[in-house]
Parts: sequence; structure tokens; C-alpha cells
Amino acid sequence: MSADVLWRELSADDCGTRAAVPATATPVAAEATAAAAGARPAQHRLWPRALAFADREAIGLRRDLGRVIAAPSAGMPVNIIEIDGRELAELLTETGERAHATAAMACRRRRLLAKRRIGRCFVAMASGARPCCVQFLLDHTDNQALRQSFGDAFPHLMRDEALLEGAFVPATFSAERVMPAAMARIAARAEAQGVRWVHSFVALDDPAALRATIAAGFAIHQWRRQRWQLWRRTTSFGPLPDDLDLRLG
Repeated sequence: MSADVLWRELSADDCGTRAAVPATATPVAAEATAAAAGARPAQHRLWPRALAFADREAIGLRRDLGRVIAAPSAGMPVNIIEIDGRELAELLTETGERAHATAAMACRRRRLLAKRRIGRCFVAMASGARPCCVQFLLDHTDNQALRQSFGDAFPHLMRDEALLEGAFVPATFSAERVMPAAMARIAARAEAQGVRWVHSFVALDDPAALRATIAAGFAIHQWRRQRWQLWRRTTSFGPLPDDLDLRLG
């Protein structure tokens, strides 16, 4: 696949070149990592003050691969291919200063998955070799890499479990229903590795992604709460809150 093609199609969602740091890193540790990577000075990078003290909640969904579903159709024909994550690593950047804190973290997560070759990277290709969706599929063999790169952000995967993470659809394809179509087909690839359950997490304030994930055959399953105190994060997983419908609006 041409890097030029990926750059043209994927750069719309990007965030400036910044050093990737573990999610549990303190600002001091982050500065050391950034300096070693030759990143820009601290005042030009995003260490969001909003994360000094904050709670971020997400909905955990899972799909049962033992239940056969009809994969939803996109608004155009797409072909799912697997590529080497390194091919995407330098193409997934951020618009740092302009990015919302949550969007910036999601963008860094995609870059880390690609650069460190965590999981398998899949791209949905539209006609004309245009990439219209990117997503990573991870299984139990990625547990250590996930922990080292993202701390406690994800649950430990058992042998019959997988995780879909890092979904990205360029703005030019946002109306084409690409995400649920690609997500359903990528999740199904895990069955060949003996996986029964595929997990995914969606931020509470992202109803479009939640609808797409449900359309891909996933059901709401658990709750994730990430609590930030002086830029240190702790994550807990638990049952869905009683007022979920109210929170979803």
C-alpha cells in the first residue's frame, strides 16, 4: 500500500508529532520521554489540564462470535486488508494544540499500537485504493504489550477473548456507514484464532461510535471508569450503572 495514499486519506484526523508516553506516566516522566524522542518543548505539547482531576467513563461492549450475524453494509463497497502496523506508524499524527483531550489520547493510542506493532492492523479500502477505516485487533498474546504501553486501560484478555481498538474513519467517509461494516468483518477475523468474545470500549460522550459498534453486532456488557488525579490514572471495570439510559440521553 502506498504511504502517500494513506497520508492523504488519514491526515485529516491528525494531531502534530509528539512523543508517545505511557498513560500512567507523570508529567515529569512524560517530559523525559518526550525529550529523548526529540519532541517539541512542553509548552507546545498537549498535557491537558483537564486531566489533572477528572473521571472519564466508557461503555464496554462485546460480540459473541458463536452467534452468526449478517455483517452490515457500508454505503459503498469496501475490502478489508491486513497490513504491517509499522506502515501506519508515522501517518497517524495529531493536531496537538487544537485537539480535544479525549481525541488527542485516542490519536496517541493509535500511534502506539502501530509503532509498537501491537495486535493486527486492518484497513478498509474503498475503490481507488482509498483507506476509509483503520482498526486494530488484539488477542491474549498482546496482554503484556498492552499493559506496558497503556497501563490498566484495558482488561486482561483470556485465550478466547480479543479486543478491537483504535478505530478511525477519515471525515470524508463519515457518512458512508463504513465503521460498523468494517468492524463486523474485522471482529470475525478473530474466530480463526479460537476467539469467542471480542471486546470494544466506547467513550460515553461518543454516541455515533456507540451506535456503530452495536450495529456491528456488539452488545453493551460492562462499564469502565478512569480516574485521573494529578495526571495519574487508575482504571476500574464493573457492572453497568442503573442510570445508564439517563446517561446516554
